[in-house]
Amino acid sequence: MVDDIRILGNAKAVKGIDIEGVWQVFLQHIKIYDVKETGILVNGSDGLRLFDVDALNTGSVQGIGKGLHVTKTNGIGLTKVSMNQFECGIYLSPPAGSDVNYIFGTQVLSEGNSGAGWYFGGDGGLAFIYVYLAAANWNDVGIDIEKGTQIWFIAPRVKGNKRYGIFINGGDNIFLVSPHVRDNSTDSPRTYPGIYIKANDVQIIGGISTGGNQSYGVEFGGGYRINIFGLKTTFNGLGPISGLSLIHISEPTRPLSTSYAVFCLKKK
Repeated sequence: MVDDIRILGNAKAVKGIDIEGVWQVFLQHIKIYDVKETGILVNGSDGLRLFDVDALNTGSVQGIGKGLHVTKTNGIGLTKVSMNQFECGIYLSPPAGSDVNYIFGTQVLSEGNSGAGWYFGGDGGLAFIYVYLAAANWNDVGIDIEKGTQIWFIAPRVKGNKRYGIFINGGDNIFLVSPHVRDNSTDSPRTYPGIYIKANDVQIIGGISTGGNQSYGVEFGGGYRINIFGLKTTFNGLGPISGLSLIHISEPTRPLSTSYAVFCLKKK
């Protein structure tokens, strides 16, 4: 266990903490400030737990680097973790031949990052991510999912991002449960939606996507087996439904003027 540590990078340290090839590490009450590249790098650690861990970049290094960068793991628990004012707050990107699996988070904050609050990508395997009560606010993009499977965000708060609130551009079996997506597309009003979907097997259950700056509550770029149940999209509504198949949109998400069946099937 590592407890009650403050790391001052002073814009000179490359990394705050580098964890590679170890097992069952517990970090708690850790503060990391002003590193040039990465607050915490995880490359090959299983059974890692972070509790009350904050990383923040200010001054000359504000907006660069990654707060938490995970390239290889089979188990991380995140509780009361914040990664703010980097290029990317939480960056999950395994290279080819590596896997990032089984990440469980609650009360995870990523704000003020010049890129994404959360990023899912890389060429390796990425699966089984469960996050409860995440906040991804005032970034360029709140949550950016480019790949991965079995990704769950439960009650995320996503607001005030410059472009997209939640950008799903790949992956499959992605679940948004009771998302609160508000007032995104702040730099270019009416240009970007609160939620963008171009992926397969996406489920949105309950929640809201609203705000006068957003172009739509939800915009579709393509995909199949997309189900939206009870998402409120006041002010913005849905973008055009085309290039999609096996789409199910239920009340109250569908437009009130629509009187035909809400199950839509379109063959490409």
